[in-house]
Amino acid sequence: MSKIIIFGDSIVWGAYDEEGGWTSRLRKNSDRKILHGSAPSFEIYSLGIAGDTSQDVRIRFDNEMKARSGGDDIKLIIFSVGVNDSLLEVANQTNRIPIKNYQANLEFFIKQSKNYSKNVLCLGLTPVDEDKLKSMPWPKTHVFLNREIKKYDEVIRAMTIQYNLDFIDIYKEFNDTILERLMFDGLHPNSRGHELIYNVVMDFLKKEQYI
Repeated sequence: MSKIIIFGDSIVWGAYDEEGGWTSRLRKNSDRKILHGSAPSFEIYSLGIAGDTSQDVRIRFDNEMKARSGGDDIKLIIFSVGVNDSLLEVANQTNRIPIKNYQANLEFFIKQSKNYSKNVLCLGLTPVDEDKLKSMPWPKTHVFLNREIKKYDEVIRAMTIQYNLDFIDIYKEFNDTILERLMFDGLHPNSRGHELIYNVVMDFLKKEQYI
């Protein structure tokens, strides 16, 4: 059976969604078809780890892929990572993962993915609700800022253009809605936010006939 494999951080993992996250919703969609006798042509593998940066994903990428390639067709690899990379240290104004390193990691993903699948989809990053984040009891030594996230989001867009890959502008999708209604703690989407990502990704998968 064909597989769709998704790499990312806590948002891919499904934090703060009562349905288990947007990737879990994709999996449930497949399970629902099986239970009703209409078996899908794909399996969903959600490989998100809370706190992961692109560097963390890079370290585990090949091992994760080798464990799941197994002769079956990998129909699509999806990457959704970068918000944690953008985390800014206030004192010296440096990002957790420098943007040049982030770009190199994305290029690694794109090139290595060719060993497993001909299809790659990159999701843009989610914005943060900066006002809501200010009220969270987190250390003030580091901050998430939309101006920084946008820089990393633009790297994703540029890389997909360079390599002729599919890109979904999640940042725009969130900003086209009232942001505070989509966010749980200012950083992570709530159930509405996950539902939005699920719907946008599902529309893409149907349009491109992956499912």
